[in-house]
Amino acid sequence: MLFNFSMSPGSCIQDNLPLRPYHATQTGQKFPTALSSLPQEILDDNSFRTCRSMILMNGDKCTPGQWVLIHQQNAHHPLVAQVKEIIQRKGSSAEMKSFPDAILLQSGKVQALSSGPYQMPSVQHDNAYLLLPIEVEFIFQFIQLSYLNSTAAVVFSQPSTPL
Repeated sequence: MLFNFSMSPGSCIQDNLPLRPYHATQTGQKFPTALSSLPQEILDDNSFRTCRSMILMNGDKCTPGQWVLIHQQNAHHPLVAQVKEIIQRKGSSAEMKSFPDAILLQSGKVQALSSGPYQMPSVQHDNAYLLLPIEVEFIFQFIQLSYLNSTAAVVFSQPSTPL
């Protein structure tokens, strides 16, 4: 894919769905207490939106439904996961810079080689979900993220402020 010069790495494109309460997002359903530091009125108000894509550090576009490999600093093997949701909180510092506040992932497992002509391994979901907060201030200190067919990168680190 050619580098997308119109958007900076880490930026996202909103999906134009209406704002909704946190509990009405997939992230809120899987991690209902993840934002317990925020006032209840913010969580109950229509303060959250989802994004249809984000730009990775190499310029590739990542959309919900795509599988990625996540390379963590102290792990020996990458984690295989599917992007489930890219979320923003209205008025957050991330949203003001067109970055996501967090990414919801569902982990997967690489299965045995298929019997098809290419004998490629398959990937199956497991029941584990991960919520990766994005730290906008440290956008260039990143964990590498790879499409299963091309290398890419995005930033994931613990936020110093709540979503």
